[in-house]
Amino acid sequence: MASKPIKAVIWDLDGTLIHFKINFMKARREAFKILKKYGIPKQHLAIQNGTIGTIMKARKIFESKGLSRQEVDSIIKQVNEKVAGFEHEAAIKATMIKGIDEVLHCAKKNNLKQAIYTFNTCENAQISLEKVNLLEFFDVIAGRDNVNNPKPHPDHLLFICEKTGGC
Repeated sequence: MASKPIKAVIWDLDGTLIHFKINFMKARREAFKILKKYGIPKQHLAIQNGTIGTIMKARKIFESKGLSRQEVDSIIKQVNEKVAGFEHEAAIKATMIKGIDEVLHCAKKNNLKQAIYTFNTCENAQISLEKVNLLEFFDVIAGRDNVNNPKPHPDHLLFICEKTGGC
């Protein structure tokens, strides 16, 4: 079987291209305060469960309590906005991983499309990339706000494939 040439490179953002120093613990605590305010039991708000897992579980709990989809979406939006605020603070302080600019230049020189795959919001990813002068290298940025199901769900990658005409 003949191999196909590489057409694109999909990068994770945080820790691969940039140093992103978000206070994850504080962001989670603040997100969990919102969920607790709306009745999510404390046993479902363990910091070690992570924000995504907790939000998914909270959504199911809210639905089982009879909240409408609109009410649930409104609560989850509040949580996302709170977390995005912490991400924004980190985005404006982002620093580039040493040497990654040379790798990105090489990929661009070889006509490879480049995309970002991140749990961050698209806007905060762009802010980080602008801060470190790397935004110009990317054809697509897929943040959690671009898809219905954030990573590790394949929606992120499918979004990138659709936008780049690849896969």
